[in-house]
Amino acid sequence: MKKIFKLFACAALLLSFGLPGQAQSSVPSLQIPGAQGYDERISCDDGHLGGIFLNLQTPGITMVELESVDGYLLADDSSIIIFKAPDGDGFETGKDYCIYTLPCDLYSGYRLSLYKDGQVADYYGVHQTIDAGTFIRPLDLDEAALEFDDPDAPLVEKGRPEMDEYTKNLIHQYRVQRSDEAKEALLEHMGVRYDRV
Repeated sequence: MKKIFKLFACAALLLSFGLPGQAQSSVPSLQIPGAQGYDERISCDDGHLGGIFLNLQTPGITMVELESVDGYLLADDSSIIIFKAPDGDGFETGKDYCIYTLPCDLYSGYRLSLYKDGQVADYYGVHQTIDAGTFIRPLDLDEAALEFDDPDAPLVEKGRPEMDEYTKNLIHQYRVQRSDEAKEALLEHMGVRYDRV
């Protein structure tokens, strides 16, 4: 009986401190690429965490804020992660950066706020989930279409979004050929593009 008790006690200790060889991953709500504990702490092959890959093409972006619109935890104690450039010049264009997150259902929506020259531009993403060990990229993020505004400006509701060429082509294809495949392609794209509004 004592052997069984010791076996259960050892198992409980291992579970509370982590099994040997198992990474104990934590996700801070402030992340700075290259800072101590960022690149060295977790590799993209960690398997316990996930995240969002960003490859920014706009020069001068100094900070990105990631928020779950449903308030799900993205970091250990927050639904918002602040991702800061390692220097005052901003993120290097054309370079892959990774915002590490806890596994999270972002299907209903997430917001990326990009800060540049004291102004902010928002991108809303939907229909994506970050599973353990997976890294997503924002769907249809078009940096050229982002509008940077004063972060303290009053919120003004804008009209419907302009229709992009891809959506126009899908509508044209559906009108020409009213097939289930054309309809599904159109509905899927409309959901991704317009659910954010």
